[in-house]
Amino acid sequence: MEAFSGILNWNIKNQGFSFHPKCEKLEISHLCFADDLFILCGADVISAITIKDSLEELNQRAGLSPNAQKCQVFFSGVAASVKLDICHILNMKEGFFPVKYLGVPRISSRLSSKECKELVEKIAKRIHSWVNRSLSYAGRLQLILSILYSIQVYWSSLFILPKGVLKEIERMMSNFLWSRSDLKSNKNKVAWAALCTPKNEGGLGIKRLVDWNKASMLRHIWSICTSKESLWVIWCHTYILKGRSFWVINMQVEMSWTWKKILKLRPTAKKFISSKLGNGENTFLWFDSWLPRGSLVDRFGENIMYALNSSPIAKIFSVGEKGWWRWFPTGRRRWSIDITSKVMKIIRLIPHDFVLNPNKDDSIM
Repeated sequence: MEAFSGILNWNIKNQGFSFHPKCEKLEISHLCFADDLFILCGADVISAITIKDSLEELNQRAGLSPNAQKCQVFFSGVAASVKLDICHILNMKEGFFPVKYLGVPRISSRLSSKECKELVEKIAKRIHSWVNRSLSYAGRLQLILSILYSIQVYWSSLFILPKGVLKEIERMMSNFLWSRSDLKSNKNKVAWAALCTPKNEGGLGIKRLVDWNKASMLRHIWSICTSKESLWVIWCHTYILKGRSFWVINMQVEMSWTWKKILKLRPTAKKFISSKLGNGENTFLWFDSWLPRGSLVDRFGENIMYALNSSPIAKIFSVGEKGWWRWFPTGRRRWSIDITSKVMKIIRLIPHDFVLNPNKDDSIM
């Protein structure tokens, strides 16, 4: 794939090529992992020719060529005539979502139980391979914790799984734990919820799948807030955040179902994420939790920004200098002055040794 990447990148620079509208700023033309390849581009004939030339050059140099039976072209909002031209040039058929990529479905809408059927069947198949073995209670518990949980971890890190799917998986685990070889619903000796409590509370320390799933998605929020060096995080900052705080982004119709689910987790995530000031250049003044009790907007509402003639994207460094806080400009109305007084009262509670350090970046805790 490295050889193809070099060929495609060279042809993009020297031939006509239109980047996908959501990839142009970062100049993302393709994504590859092992022998799986996604090529992203605008829906035009010239770009299709560039891709075709790159694939043919790869074949000439390395003797490698894609399997036309496994290759598909996916479109969005493209005229039928253009679709036919592109498919003809690439000698590939049109594809439709959902499509399987890296072991999981790629969808353009809400994830349903139907798309998760493969995950449920995979876990059921693994359990059925053990039912005829002589396993102790402790042995079955260990298989649940080490094998069955690992099967769903990958899916849980990518999707908010339907609750019905998670309940079905837990039901199978519970029945396997109590030697229910048919995996059908039966009255087990102890409720699964009780087994999922900590050991010091009488449980087995098993984690509920819904909690595991939520924690896995909260990790993505952590990556976004800490600006983790990954292509996905960079893409999110470029096309979704656009210089704004993650906590203030509104849900848009065009957002993916997964992104909407991530945004719904913000109230939970905000309880565990706070900012530690350095130079103040990466911490949002109003929306980030840099004070002991949350953000300023959480305390006073968004009207505080307008009362103090400030911007929603204002950063900490704009109000602090050499250990002193700059006074906020205020409006003429009484309520504006009152809010200013309250804000300054809170800020004065911060230790006097507060100094913005130009040599130290802000961090997330």
